[in-house]
Amino acid sequence: MSEPDWWDVVARRLGLDAARTAALRDDLTGHPVYDDALVDAVRAVRPVVRTAFVSNAWPHTRTGLATLLSRADAAVLSCEVGVAKPDPGIYRCALETLGVAARDALFVDDREENVATARRLGMRGHVHTATPETLAAVEEFTGVPLRGDAPGGHGE
Repeated sequence: MSEPDWWDVVARRLGLDAARTAALRDDLTGHPVYDDALVDAVRAVRPVVRTAFVSNAWPHTRTGLATLLSRADAAVLSCEVGVAKPDPGIYRCALETLGVAARDALFVDDREENVATARRLGMRGHVHTATPETLAAVEEFTGVPLRGDAPGGHGE
């Protein structure tokens, strides 16, 4: 489904006119909020491991999130590769793009079903529910200290 088609469905289901639909779209897509500690972690581990953002995304995502996406080695976007999480194809595309084997990859996502697919493919997986636990999982995988309580960590 294209992005305009998706917003048409949203408008119909919520009973919104074009102006209110546009305002909702701008509110939801125009002001992304990031967890700075996680973004910093991606940057910090790049000397040790290859990194990628894997996202179910609309075509404008690469442009709209250029600064964020530049923090990783690659961005694998569903709108560009034709498959979306939790389809195994998007994970395989990410592994191929990075040139790493599944056994050498850690996949972090906030949805259990997405992490479960990664695990079935042989990756290590972590379901993100809180930043400290995710940083600990990335530290364990990479050996790079990321938390303030870890020696050399980048905590607050």
